[in-house]
Amino acid sequence: MFYYEYKSNFYGDNPIKEPVWIFPVIFLCTKLGISMAYNINYIATFDLFPSVFAVSVLGVGDFLGSLVTIGAPEVAELQSLTPVLIVTALSGIALIATCFLQTKSKEKQDV
Repeated sequence: MFYYEYKSNFYGDNPIKEPVWIFPVIFLCTKLGISMAYNINYIATFDLFPSVFAVSVLGVGDFLGSLVTIGAPEVAELQSLTPVLIVTALSGIALIATCFLQTKSKEKQDV
């Protein structure tokens, strides 16, 4: 998204209309990626947490996601690259945070 908005001068005075097909393709890929992330979230939660806490973890995550979504309309109204940079930064933070998730190895679970 950032690349498309930068190259097409999307927020400038004379936006370039030539790469109009790029935006729907990027949007579709983004939507599919978000859907896959949600599916992986629900599948992996039961591997990362005991069954007693897994539902609570999903509930807390859903609540925090809804809480953050309250600010989305205000950010979306900004007429610059700020919304794209915010989404990119939050995605990067989530990517780095997932590096610290660990599951128990199969040998330790059997004991």
